[in-house]
Amino acid sequence: MNEVRQFMRARAAALAAGTGAVVLALGGIAIALAPAALADGTVITGNQTCSQQIPNSTELKVEPVASGTYTDGTLTVVVTVRTLAADDLAHPGDQTGSQVFDFTATGGVVLGVVVKGGPNANFYDYRPAGVTAGTGLHAPVIGSQNNDKFYGLSHISFCYGPAPSPSPSPTPTPSETPSPKLRGR
Repeated sequence: MNEVRQFMRARAAALAAGTGAVVLALGGIAIALAPAALADGTVITGNQTCSQQIPNSTELKVEPVASGTYTDGTLTVVVTVRTLAADDLAHPGDQTGSQVFDFTATGGVVLGVVVKGGPNANFYDYRPAGVTAGTGLHAPVIGSQNNDKFYGLSHISFCYGPAPSPSPSPTPTPSETPSPKLRGR
């Protein structure tokens, strides 16, 4: 069983680095895995802000972290906090019981998210285009002393910019059809 678990973790980790979905077939059981772009973010030290990570961005800070709708009058973010019911195979240890969250945003484009937990934070960088949704974001991993669980969620900072303007529709060119000829009277 341990070999199967190690194999599944290795496949999930490889998937996190790729761009396509994979279906694993083990002992007659098929498991579909979706791509996990930026699955872990990058660990940053201390209690950094959006302006430190993305100069000229605006920050919407959520503290304490709980499921709900948050706004600063420009950006509105719906946050859904979940507790993992099963181990996250992309990490060593067992993250069962750790908190992760999903979000959707309107009114701007999220360029990055700082997820604080413990002494450090995870920074999810969505530049240059930004995103309006994300899934499975989490604080850094505690470490082997606590079976590699994720730290609890202290606060979340959404670093955002204005929503992109829709591209103007191209101006239609005048038709080249000849105008009807008038018959003389």
